[in-house]
Amino acid sequence: MGNLREALVYARENHYAIPAFNIFDYHSAWAVVRAGEDFHMPVILQTSAGTVRHYGARELKKQLEGLLERNQTEVYLHLDHCTDPKLAEACVDCGWDSVMFDGSALPFEENVRLTHEAARYAHKKGVCVEGELGTIEGAEEEAKAEKGQLAGLEESLLFIEKTEIDYYAPAIGTAHGVYKGVPNINFQLLEDLAAVTMTPIVIHGGTGLSDETFQRLVNCRAAKINISTALKCAYFHGIKEFMEKTPDDLSPLTLEDQCFQRIYEVAVHMLKTFRI
Repeated sequence: MGNLREALVYARENHYAIPAFNIFDYHSAWAVVRAGEDFHMPVILQTSAGTVRHYGARELKKQLEGLLERNQTEVYLHLDHCTDPKLAEACVDCGWDSVMFDGSALPFEENVRLTHEAARYAHKKGVCVEGELGTIEGAEEEAKAEKGQLAGLEESLLFIEKTEIDYYAPAIGTAHGVYKGVPNINFQLLEDLAAVTMTPIVIHGGTGLSDETFQRLVNCRAAKINISTALKCAYFHGIKEFMEKTPDDLSPLTLEDQCFQRIYEVAVHMLKTFRI
């Protein structure tokens, strides 16, 4: 198995996207990996900074090692939206395949400087790095913004060049969390980037987009699409369904199976949608 950048370049050139699912425990990760195995596609287990802090980087990596070592499909471990350079370095040191340093709330030059420092540190240990430019509306733990600010082409190319990142997450009009309306997505930026750079493009804010929108993003050469809120909704819907149907059942494992199935179904749907 190569590194995640190579997998994303391959996905881009073969007209599909690899989903990155924000998992929060072993069972959610297992459901995602099982979906990848059953559908014969790579998957990315994406961990938020909050999830890493909750378990501890070393402890979380140990929990997931068995899933990461399964050979029925490619499984990658990625740190999402990290604003703390030390936490990103800790994940690099513990064996994450990829980390995202998110300096998008900072002035451009400061974002470039810190993202480049993260890339230099990670690359020495064979770990890939994602960077972000612009502001993605909504909330995803530490990544919060009331109003989005789109990235531009020239600034994007300069950011990619100066930071030496492996893949790039531009703000294109998508949002974190649950959409309150139909997003106005800048597909033109994706097409323009695909025409002038081989750096894979990452889409944040995947939950709530239509299948048609996902397919258009893939046609515009998006290579990594993030799914977070949909997994959390599936988890809580699984709990609610279990409690309503079997209120007297006190079996934790039966409850876990119910939540596993709901997350698995979301993962399978995304895998099918992203491979057009």
